This record gives sequence, C-alpha cells and structure tokens, in this order.
Amino acid sequence: MDEVRNKYEDRIEFILLDITRSENDAIATKYNVYLTPTFVITDENDKEKDRLIGEVSKKTLETFIMKAIAEKK
Repeated sequence: MDEVRNKYEDRIEFILLDITRSENDAIATKYNVYLTPTFVITDENDKEKDRLIGEVSKKTLETFIMKAIAEKK
C-alpha cells in the first residue's frame, strides 16, 4: 500500500483510517467502512464512485486508482 500511495499521491488523495479507534467512528460510518482494507473513491462532492474491499494485488489497486484518475479528468 505504501508503495502505491507514494506513486500516486500527487494525483489522488489518500486518507488512511484506523477504524478500530472510536474517534474515527463517524467517518467510518459515513463511508460504510467496516472491514479493512477498504478503498473508496469519491467525487468532488464526496459522493462514492467506486469501492474495493479486502486485500487485492498491487496491480488491481493500481488499476482501480488509474481508473479514478482518468475519470477525474
């Protein structure tokens, strides 16, 4: 995850959230994140556009991110 984040963080915002901490309950609930890892792509209005749940390969995660970047343009 760190490698992928470092590669794309200049093009997409990454927010890492520890859902086991009570201070993160509101944001976890807002995005319906109850399992980790969960990757959520939102639009500029904070509306969910896409989601991946569970461990995925680096290639799958990069494809997911590249799709979001392409749609943003």
